[in-house]
Amino acid sequence: MRLQTRLTLTSLAVLGVFLTVSGILLTQAFNANIRASADAQMRLVVYGLLGSADASGSGISFPANLPEPRLDQSGSGLYARLLDESGKMVWKSPSALGLEIEASEQPLPAAPGSFVYKDRGSRLELLYGFIWESDVDRGYTLHVLSDAEPFRMREEAFRDALVAGLGISALLFLCIQFLLLVQGLAPIRRMSETIDAIESGTVQRIGEDYPPDLLVLARRLDAYISHERELQRRYKSAVDDLAHSLKTPLSVLAAEFESSSLKENRAVQSALTQMRHLIRERLGRVRVRPVLGRRCRLAPVLDRIGMVMDRLYPGKRFVHEIDAKFAVALTESDLMELFGSLLENAFRLAKSQVKVVFADEGERDLVVHDDGPGIAETDRQRVLVRGARADTAHIGEGLGLAIAVDILSTYGGALEIGTSDLGGAAIKLSFA
Repeated sequence: MRLQTRLTLTSLAVLGVFLTVSGILLTQAFNANIRASADAQMRLVVYGLLGSADASGSGISFPANLPEPRLDQSGSGLYARLLDESGKMVWKSPSALGLEIEASEQPLPAAPGSFVYKDRGSRLELLYGFIWESDVDRGYTLHVLSDAEPFRMREEAFRDALVAGLGISALLFLCIQFLLLVQGLAPIRRMSETIDAIESGTVQRIGEDYPPDLLVLARRLDAYISHERELQRRYKSAVDDLAHSLKTPLSVLAAEFESSSLKENRAVQSALTQMRHLIRERLGRVRVRPVLGRRCRLAPVLDRIGMVMDRLYPGKRFVHEIDAKFAVALTESDLMELFGSLLENAFRLAKSQVKVVFADEGERDLVVHDDGPGIAETDRQRVLVRGARADTAHIGEGLGLAIAVDILSTYGGALEIGTSDLGGAAIKLSFA
C-alpha cells in the first residue's frame, strides 16, 4: 500500500473515532442541558404555584387565574396536580382535565423539601414535597408534568445539526489533510521518480532539490550510487586486466607446446584450448548486479540475435512475440549474452523453427521454444551444471544453459526446462 494511501486511511480512522466520540459527548451534554432546562422550567411552575397558594377550609386553594397561563389551557402540555400524604389527588390544574395517568405511573409522595425529577419518555415529571402549616400541619406533594415532545424535538434538531456540522467539518478536514499530504509527500514522490529515471538511464544523480529532512538522504544515496558505479568500473577493469594477464602466459605455453615433443599429445592440446575458452567465457561473465541498473528493451536484442542466427543456420525460422516496449532489469550486454546462449543452443538443435513468447501466466516470464529433440526429464537438472551436456552428437562444451542460469541468478531470476508445444525443449525464464 502506498504511503499516501496509508496515511490518508490512518487520518480517516483517527478522524472517525474522534468525531464519533465528540458527537456522543456533545449529544450527551446537550441532552443533559435540555433535561436541566426542563427541570428548571418546572421548578419555576412549582414556585409560582406555591407562591399563589392560599389556605382554605379544606387545606390549600389556588386562584382561578394561575401564575402560569398554560396551566389554564386544556391540552397545553403543562399540567399540575396536588397530592396529599397518601398520594390521593386533591387538586389539578384546568389543563389537566381529561389527563389520564396509568396506575403504574402514579408517583409516590415526595419527602418534604425535596425535588424528584423523572423522565417517562413521553412526559417529564417533577415532584416537590412540602408541609402546609395551618391548624393541622399536613404533608403535600406538588406534581408538575410536561409533554416531552418539545424537548425531544430540540434534541433531534441538535443531533441533526451536529451530524451535519461534523460531516462538513470531516469533509473539510479530509480535503485539507489530503492537500497537505500531497504537498508534504511531493519530495518523496519526486525522489522516487528520480530513482526510476536513474534506473532507466535518463538521469545520473538524485540531486539536492529537497527539504532538509530529505537532503541528507539524497546526498547519501548519490554518494552510494557513485561509489557503486566506481566499484563496478574497477571490478570490470580488474577482470579485464586479469584476463589479459592470463592470455599472455597461455600464449607462451601454446607456442612452447607447438615446438616441443608434446605436440601430438591431444590431452594437453585439449586442456590448453579449454583453458583459453574458460578464461574468455568466465572472466567475461564475472559480474556484480548494479544496485540501480537501467531496464533494457528485449525486442531489439532478439531482433539482432535473430539476424545473426538466420545467417548461421539458414533454413531455420525464428519468430518472437515480444512487445516493443517490454523491458527487463538486465544490462544490454547481459541480455545479449543470455539470449545469445539460449538461442544458439535452440537453433543448433532445432529442426526448423525457434520462437520466444510470453508464458501463460502473464507478460513477465518468457519461454524459448524449439522443435528439436528436447531434453529428457532425467537430464533437465544435470544440463544446468557447467560442462554437462544432453546432446553429444554436436560439438560444444555444455556452457549455454549454465551461463544463462548464472546471469539470471545474478539478477534474482530463475530458469526452468520443460517440453515445448513444438515438440522440443521449452526454456522458461523468470525475471525478478
